[in-house]
Amino acid sequence: MVPPLYAAIRGKLQKADIDQEIKECSIVSMANFISFTYKSLSAQQISEVVEIYNERLANDLTRDASLKSIAKIASNAGSKDRAIIPIGNLAVLMPKMFELLHKAQRTIHLNTLEALAAMLSRYPAQFSGVSGALLKELAPFINDSDMQASALALKVATATLPITAPSSAETQAFVANAVKLSQSGVI
Repeated sequence: MVPPLYAAIRGKLQKADIDQEIKECSIVSMANFISFTYKSLSAQQISEVVEIYNERLANDLTRDASLKSIAKIASNAGSKDRAIIPIGNLAVLMPKMFELLHKAQRTIHLNTLEALAAMLSRYPAQFSGVSGALLKELAPFINDSDMQASALALKVATATLPITAPSSAETQAFVANAVKLSQSGVI
């Protein structure tokens, strides 16, 4: 039963010239499907879906659904046992994630930070090569102008620090921002 359902959802997920609502539904449906059936799927099938989500991150219309779906799969929120799904290629998402953190829209920042938090909390080893760059990208979010973004950035950074050299410039910049935030009169 799993292979034909996977093929049907993947078919819709791959199409670029379909109705916007169907695109979004296929993105979310695949995340739910993987969360429940990952034991019956191959690592290759899951990796292919991550690649498709990576493509969808570039599109303004499918970005939010893709970010939320990535977070759902990474956290395995749909499963009762919340086991770690064997995803081997999450690091391919990082260039697009970094781009999204530079956008001017708060919603994009929050959704990106939530997806990063889910990925780094469950799959930290996949991000050791970009941990310094990630801390550098997170540092501007650690301030008292947006406490929700700060909280999410701190959550991501907390998962990133164990895989980052403590003496790196990125770590020191992050710590300086965190100390400054802790001394803010807003909190």
